[in-house]
Amino acid sequence: MVHKSEFLHLRNVSKKQVGRHWVLFFAPNSLGHPRLAVTISGRYGNSVERNRFRRFMREKFRLNKPALKNYDLHFIAKQKPVHVPEKRYKDELHEDFQRLLHRLA
Repeated sequence: MVHKSEFLHLRNVSKKQVGRHWVLFFAPNSLGHPRLAVTISGRYGNSVERNRFRRFMREKFRLNKPALKNYDLHFIAKQKPVHVPEKRYKDELHEDFQRLLHRLA
């Protein structure tokens, strides 16, 4: 998803799921393949942390593409918790993503 109109359409027709570390808007599309958008504000952390979250979400998306069918997914990152170790944070993101896959199945 690239254009503002695509994001607005998704926002209007989508379902919403709130995870511990992100908000997700998702809706089926008619393209025959899933699409991903990740939004992270500057409050999340420095550019290294924002890019790390982006890479993590893209990798989860890539590995689970067949299970995602024809969905548009828009992840909006919440503010990163300050006192959570990196491993625990990634484990929580993984658990949230697995809940999403279960919901879409």
